[in-house]
Amino acid sequence: MKKWLALLALCLAIVGCGDKDEQESKGNENDDTKTARVQQRNEADSKAKALSRHPQTNKQDLVLFINRAEHVFEELYYAASSMPGGKIQRDDGLLYRQLPPRFSSREKVIAFFSRYWSRPLAVQMYDNLDTKIVNGRLYLRIPDQDDPVLISQQNTTISSDLNGVTVVVQNAGLPDRSGQPTVSYRLERDKRTGQLEIVRREGSYGSKMFQ
Repeated sequence: MKKWLALLALCLAIVGCGDKDEQESKGNENDDTKTARVQQRNEADSKAKALSRHPQTNKQDLVLFINRAEHVFEELYYAASSMPGGKIQRDDGLLYRQLPPRFSSREKVIAFFSRYWSRPLAVQMYDNLDTKIVNGRLYLRIPDQDDPVLISQQNTTISSDLNGVTVVVQNAGLPDRSGQPTVSYRLERDKRTGQLEIVRREGSYGSKMFQ
């Protein structure tokens, strides 16, 4: 009788351990599932927050941003033409104006361009300027013609994804320009600052300053 009771107790103990192991396994599985879901949710939240940082990815803000980006050359030209006491240099009949202290070096100009454009594009834009250095000072020639890009909410469409934003501007040229030029921009987040910057500009209109 005692042997039978001992055998029954042993069987019950084995069954109990099995149930316990199974419950622990299920518990671990549930914990892993919960952890994975939390990680996915955190990743989604992080991506959403990244896209919500300044400038906002809505049409109004992007139109303002790209307008400022396209007018960096004009701001540079105006700084040279309006500098009090700025010196002038002539070379083969071409007029070069001295740039003020905030634009007095290659790196300062590139840093200004980089507020809107990626570093590689900003360097290319600087290289396309007609500049010269005289006595350690930077001079700039203002071009005779320009290609103003007309950007408004009416002629702009945007599409965004987790990696950035694509902006397409139709009829971007002056009314007297033929062909109704289209210019598109690809904006992505700078990995260091998290800010949007233009990493690519496509379209033949005004492209000479970006190639």
